[in-house]
Amino acid sequence: MTGPAVSQSDRTRPLHVVLACLVVATLAGSCWLTCGPQTSIEGAKDWHEESLLRAVVHVLNLDFAQTTAEGVDIKWLVFGVGAGLAAVFSGLALAVRSPLPEAVDAGEGEEATEDVGWTRRQIPPLAAAQILMVGYACWSFFSTQWSSAPDIAFGGSVLLAYGVVWSLVLGRGLNRRAAEVAAYSVIGILAVTALLAILYFGERNPTRRASYPIGNPLFLAACLVPAILLSLSTIVDALQTLRQRGGKSVAMLLGAGTALGLLLWAFRLTSARSSYLAVLFGVLMMVFWWVSPARRRWGGVGVLLFAVGSIFYISQQMRADSTTGRDASLRLRFYAWSYAADLISESWLVGEGQGGFARFGDEGAIEDVVSDPQPLSARIAHAHNEWLEVWADLGIIGLFLVGGSLVLTLVAATRALQAVPTGGTRWLLIGLMASLVALVIEEMADTALRVAGLPVIFYTLVGLIWAVIAGYQGVHGGRRVVGRKSRLATGCSLIVAGAAIAWAAWSDFGSARAYYDLTATLHEGDYKRASVLAINATRGRLSPHRKLIAYDRLCSTHLYIARAYQTQHIDRMQRAYRTDPPDAILIGLAEVDLAACKEHLAAAQNALKELLQRAPMFWNTGWLEFRLYSLQHVLDYASGDMEKASKTAENAALALGREMRRRPFDAKLALSYVETASPMLSLDEVFTVLARPLRYDNLPPEYTEFLSLMSYSDGFDSAFMPVFEQISRQATGPLQEDLFIPEKLRLAAIIGFLRGDFGQALAISKLAGEAYQETAVRQGAMGPGVWFGELAEYTLLADPEQCREAIRLADVALSELPDSTPGRLFANIVRNRVVVYHLACDEQDVAHARLRELNDVVSDERIMQELGHRYALLVRSLLRGHRAEGTGKYARWIDRSLALNPEDELAWRLKAQIAYDAGDYAGTVERLVKSLDFGADPNVVYAFVQLALGEHPEFEPFATLEQSLRTAIEGNVPDDTP
Repeated sequence: MTGPAVSQSDRTRPLHVVLACLVVATLAGSCWLTCGPQTSIEGAKDWHEESLLRAVVHVLNLDFAQTTAEGVDIKWLVFGVGAGLAAVFSGLALAVRSPLPEAVDAGEGEEATEDVGWTRRQIPPLAAAQILMVGYACWSFFSTQWSSAPDIAFGGSVLLAYGVVWSLVLGRGLNRRAAEVAAYSVIGILAVTALLAILYFGERNPTRRASYPIGNPLFLAACLVPAILLSLSTIVDALQTLRQRGGKSVAMLLGAGTALGLLLWAFRLTSARSSYLAVLFGVLMMVFWWVSPARRRWGGVGVLLFAVGSIFYISQQMRADSTTGRDASLRLRFYAWSYAADLISESWLVGEGQGGFARFGDEGAIEDVVSDPQPLSARIAHAHNEWLEVWADLGIIGLFLVGGSLVLTLVAATRALQAVPTGGTRWLLIGLMASLVALVIEEMADTALRVAGLPVIFYTLVGLIWAVIAGYQGVHGGRRVVGRKSRLATGCSLIVAGAAIAWAAWSDFGSARAYYDLTATLHEGDYKRASVLAINATRGRLSPHRKLIAYDRLCSTHLYIARAYQTQHIDRMQRAYRTDPPDAILIGLAEVDLAACKEHLAAAQNALKELLQRAPMFWNTGWLEFRLYSLQHVLDYASGDMEKASKTAENAALALGREMRRRPFDAKLALSYVETASPMLSLDEVFTVLARPLRYDNLPPEYTEFLSLMSYSDGFDSAFMPVFEQISRQATGPLQEDLFIPEKLRLAAIIGFLRGDFGQALAISKLAGEAYQETAVRQGAMGPGVWFGELAEYTLLADPEQCREAIRLADVALSELPDSTPGRLFANIVRNRVVVYHLACDEQDVAHARLRELNDVVSDERIMQELGHRYALLVRSLLRGHRAEGTGKYARWIDRSLALNPEDELAWRLKAQIAYDAGDYAGTVERLVKSLDFGADPNVVYAFVQLALGEHPEFEPFATLEQSLRTAIEGNVPDDTP
């Protein structure tokens, strides 16, 4: 084998120092640097004043000067540039080095043989491992020949080349001492990473699992695995050599022990089950390699038993429900593995091409999402098993290449252990081997090797193992490079490859930056630049998943711009024809807008076509197609072509229907679908579509507006009663035929609530509770918890004297809600409503305490003002259904509201309403004026005054106030001139 054989003697050379420094810099940059936006994260607390951690985070985030949407693209940039520089420096060193490598004691032209018994005619395991790893990268690039999306396959192959080149350069460019320094730097860098995670979790976001600075709890845990095992091996080494090395061993013991404590602390905060199993498996492998070869068979039995126990544990966890919804993450893996198996069965030999699962894997979820939506609520971009995804992408050949390389690496390392003296490097090599095995195991249930963070650590481990083995074998297990021309050619190849990798990394980061800048540019109205950014966001992207998302964004950008021009065209045409004769200038400008709209619609159609060619069933394509048809429908309708307009409207509904097959539990999508396809849907179908999202999410605000309009439409009652009777009959019977009867009843209750019939809403809601008892709802679903919250609200509104029962039901809701992001968000809504319930019970002190718990950083003055506003909210709610019964109580509560917050415009409007109901019309006008003084919407007050004037036209102050409000409102109408 010829190749860049770099000296492996213990003598440290400049290249060793350069590569060791690159390892430290690349690992540190990949682990610590971030590039996320300054956005609020669910559960995050405000920064403490003069927080040191905040200053550190700003520095590590480059002061938010290089922001990207994902916040981790800088990690890929660091890895790519690091791998590129390592290849360039190795190429330069190889090109200028002397002909005789110092690591070879044999004569000119002789082969070096291993001390472990392999003959010259055989390829040693180390060399074979490196050949297979290079072959793995080459096979990935070759997959562009049969992939239906060559650009996707090429980008994914470039990302893979980062790691292969990095590991190869480290394995052949580091000597043993430099490899040891680099290995110990892994412990230090990841210990600091763990410290950052602990501090950020404690100060900034203790609600969610630890993830900073890697970006995801699972990925953070995976990154910490090697450092934990290397720390353990260092501790064992220090304990064994304590007498011989004295103070040095004590220092190693203290350093490794401190690092291990930090690593385990942060590791626990991630709650990553697959990583827990990986660490335990790694420890067993350390024991396996520690014992003598004669006893390893028993160690192998122990490892096998542990593997069987792990499989049993995982299978049990997949069947068990979880209040936090984490059982869904295990089921997600089961589904993803089955979809990968489906792709493998279609092309088991060569695969679909690199990125194949990212393009096609999610299609299988269409058949499963209705029966188990929780794990399939988002797009499945990866197989959640690296080795299955490799098989699906690159076939059994790709899996053989990478698997064979890793197995031969471990074989070579196991053989090399015989030549490594006890202690020191021996335990370091054992730690590196165990870490590699642990990550292989961890990646059987994770996707971390497909995202930023772990790849640099994984391939660093591979390279360091190769370097340590080669350091004890004297060479890389192959022939020396003979001849300056060969060295020069190989060196130049490394330089070119390194420069290409660095350039590709920079282009990828530039595309990520363009993707992020696109949003602000659109909002600024710079549509020309936005179009350029949208195109740039697709060109340099390497990750198959991210590149597909960039094409999605390209299409949506052109649709956004087309809609903006269409709106401007319609507005100008309307203003142009308000004059007689029509304004020719406005008409001309409107025609320019129309042409721009059509141009961007055509561009959007092309972008959608590009996306569908790469991934025919890609997530969100139906929604994009719906938007495209909707915009075209407006143009067709405006042109007077009713037949074509009708066809485009039908196509828009069909496009949403296709998207609904994959996303039937998306509330926004469901609402858009029923609004678009309502002429083609029965009322029962409307209820079915709208009901499904309520099982797993809170009621969206848009639902209430739609249901209100629908319930007051002509003919609704006659159509609704048969549907409601059918739903009611199924409520207490077997529900296997319709799994969403409880949610349909909740919709019916909401309709009663919107009509102000709180008694009916309460009765129907109780019926929904009975239906939930008959329905098998998975633990962790939102539906039952949200239902208890709704029942508490209906209970209070139906009978304000039942405030204690409302509080009890709200507490039950809090206990039933899952500990997930949607669950925590709705729980916060319920806690805020409980404050109002206590006010209804005249428990102001308790309400104050509860409100203080919800706003612990707010001043007491602000708390009292908010409490006053809650009194107003309580009265507003009750006035809808109990306008006359509690007038005295309402007046008392409003007085308390104004005493606490005298500038609350809502309280003044409600005080006006109470005065009006009591016949105090002068007081009504006075309080309405007060509400206007404190910021009330003139349109809302105007509507109130119009009703009052209609009932009491003889009361002059109403007419005067109505006239002044009309003048004020009309004065705010913008000028019609262009």
